[in-house]
Amino acid sequence: MGASPVGTLDDPQARVQTLSGSVEVSWDDERGWAWVSQPAATVQTLTDDQRDAIARVLNIDPALPGLHVVNASTSRVKTLVRVPDAATLDAITPDFGAVEALCDAIGSTGLYPYALEATGATARQFPKKSGYPEDAATGIAAAALWGYLHTHAGAAVASTADAPFTVRQGVAMGAPSAIRIRARGDAPGCWLSGDVHWMR
Repeated sequence: MGASPVGTLDDPQARVQTLSGSVEVSWDDERGWAWVSQPAATVQTLTDDQRDAIARVLNIDPALPGLHVVNASTSRVKTLVRVPDAATLDAITPDFGAVEALCDAIGSTGLYPYALEATGATARQFPKKSGYPEDAATGIAAAALWGYLHTHAGAAVASTADAPFTVRQGVAMGAPSAIRIRARGDAPGCWLSGDVHWMR
């Protein structure tokens, strides 16, 4: 990599050290955004009792049709909670005072309810302990969701640069984001990109 002004890169490929480990970054000049690598997702099944406890904290019916929970991670463990549709997702009102204890009990750093769509998903993220109740964009959770669907759930999910899997998050809190995920080709894991409109 040649010389460049402070804070800029003059190479479309880079490796960046983060608190979660080393990642590759690839600049997509055509689209004007960066893709960041994520490793393959690891998945841990949860019990029916744990599912019911998650439902109680999210204030949803444990017998909700299609409700499914699993822990998944490409970095920090997130609990993926499938609900039947976006209306159900938007109506979730968690017991925020109970989120941390529940996450400790199930080995998670946040609850990530989602509803599948034709080319992706809508999602929300309620972190275990971050100083705020909800996150407008959670890239590692979206990557874990794609990895789980792609390699563990047998789902046909979008996975190319021209047709990425898109997770829309932050809608319910007025800070919509679009997180894009695509396969890494022959390498395990995925590429992650996206944008968010922060609340003012």
